[in-house]
Amino acid sequence: MSITVVNDWHFKENGDIEEGLVAAEELVENFKANEPGVQLSLWLQAQEQPLRFFHITVFDDYEAFQKVRETNAIQQFVERLYPEIDRTSHMAPECDVVLSSRGKLPEVKKANTESVTVVNDWNFRENGDIHEGLSAAAEYVDWFKGNKPEVQLSLWARDRTNPLRFFHIVMFDYPEAAVEGRQWEGTVRFADRLYPQIDEKSVKQPVCDVVLSSGGHLEAVPLRL
Repeated sequence: MSITVVNDWHFKENGDIEEGLVAAEELVENFKANEPGVQLSLWLQAQEQPLRFFHITVFDDYEAFQKVRETNAIQQFVERLYPEIDRTSHMAPECDVVLSSRGKLPEVKKANTESVTVVNDWNFRENGDIHEGLSAAAEYVDWFKGNKPEVQLSLWARDRTNPLRFFHIVMFDYPEAAVEGRQWEGTVRFADRLYPQIDEKSVKQPVCDVVLSSGGHLEAVPLRL
């Protein structure tokens, strides 16, 4: 089963964001050259919190993740990044990919793209019906494929340590689609099925600019629980 790690951190007020991004570019190049088990390395900057960044990495399986985590390249990246960030803000939940559209994603360097990504993050209620919520998600992904070519990727992941927590990483070709998407017929239908099952107070949906990406070709993942 493929997994994703959702790294989430804030730079310090006086942190060197450029230094962090240069280190990130070098890490991406290392992944492309030496780590075939890395399917995607996606770097995001939150629009409303410009010190907040995400690094979303998709691995073939848990073994590939463990291998990469122990490499010198990761150690060197951490040594350059950590002096610039508020380490107390750093979270990195490891998640199983439970559903995904097919994605042929372009390489991005130095934010040379209009693409935006929404990092949806929520918890199901203790008595919420996860199967109902994810069945609705699977129908939503099919609706994207048939109706919305401006959606580059729709990836759904479940936190390994908190099985009630889920992420939906959705990438759009251009910023207006992320705004318009809230009113799409398929979105409204999905939300009507999902929201009765989740803790609405837990929902977070930061909209982010894509600042760096390895690109790559992700195969579709059918729904699996």
